[in-house]
Amino acid sequence: MLPTTSKPTTPRCSAFRTVSATHRWRLHPRTGINTSTPLGPRPPKPTWDSWPQAPARRRISGVAIARALALLTLALAAAATAPPRAVPFVEPASDPAAARTLVQAMQAPRKVSYMGRLSTIAWGSSGTQAVEIEIDHRAPNATRKWYIAPSSVYGNYVIEHGTTSYVYDLRAQSVTISHYPSADEDDLTEDANFGLLTTNYRAVPGADDEIAGRKAHTLSLINRYSGVRLQRIWIDAQTSLLLAKERYHANGSVAYTSRYQEITYRDVPQALFSTATPEGFTVKQGRDFGTPSHDLERVLSQADFSATGPRYLPEGFALVSGDVTTIRGVRSLHLLYTDGLRSLSLFENVARNGGANFSGMQTHEARVGGHDATYVEDEPNLLLAWREQSLNFTLVGDLPLRELERIATSVAP
Repeated sequence: MLPTTSKPTTPRCSAFRTVSATHRWRLHPRTGINTSTPLGPRPPKPTWDSWPQAPARRRISGVAIARALALLTLALAAAATAPPRAVPFVEPASDPAAARTLVQAMQAPRKVSYMGRLSTIAWGSSGTQAVEIEIDHRAPNATRKWYIAPSSVYGNYVIEHGTTSYVYDLRAQSVTISHYPSADEDDLTEDANFGLLTTNYRAVPGADDEIAGRKAHTLSLINRYSGVRLQRIWIDAQTSLLLAKERYHANGSVAYTSRYQEITYRDVPQALFSTATPEGFTVKQGRDFGTPSHDLERVLSQADFSATGPRYLPEGFALVSGDVTTIRGVRSLHLLYTDGLRSLSLFENVARNGGANFSGMQTHEARVGGHDATYVEDEPNLLLAWREQSLNFTLVGDLPLRELERIATSVAP
């Protein structure tokens, strides 16, 4: 039976809303809503009673946020968020066949093993970034990614076993081990939140196509509020694996593409996923993000400062998980919001030198509630950072700058 959605009850405090979910980070290849009623004064510490919970739904993966985080190298990633508004009720996907296709695509990586060559291209203001990866996947959760282009990362490879990632850097002769750093390359995986996805997006079937010599069904995911097509996906007609996707800007231009040039379904040898340390390599401890949780009362209690969050979020976004971790001796809190396809993260900390480190990236000036702010573009994400009342904030999301500024302005300590 297909997952269904139910009409959520509008909470008394519409700034807080959660969805049961977990989140895993994606590795960046270069490093291995509207609330019409003001909330009034923020209480000293939100309690679980003030965070109304939506009906339990399936988990969601991180949709490109980690890619930004790896570049970001937050001097310490900290984050405390708070609130979104309840998602308005709309009818689920009108085409049952399209809904079934989505479900099957989410489940496919855990059911099929394969070997393939994946090409990705991202277009941004700073230029075009193209990456070529050879991928070996052994169901349900072992993956090996070998980078063959560009030359700056050639030969580097990543081994993923569930939520543990091993990044092998040939030039540095090092292997970095991280926990909860990555998610599958594709947005639509078994971790995707089907309830939010079908509530906020219409899946519209298109003409069948061919990708890497395989017949593929096509679906366009259209936002129900804006009417804009955010993504188009190609799904293997036989195995349901996601073979290609295109992500679009609000104006319809292509922001990002990924496509398998070759793919073979076969039993992949276990030996390919060995995590043995090569001779002469050093082992480094990477970022161990806290285990994502929807128990926000517990998450908030683990932070050593009073958390705050946005009083405005775009239509359809909901708070899905939080995690706490210690980076460089500083307690960090992060909460993740999503509309089922796009993700939004707010990070905050109280460390004196805990602001975002944008070294090596082209920065731009911005304003957030009368405060100076800085943002950078890392397609498809924007990263916006500012400081207010001794708190450092960083907002990461696949949204237009004006929308991020509006969200950031609503974050008042």
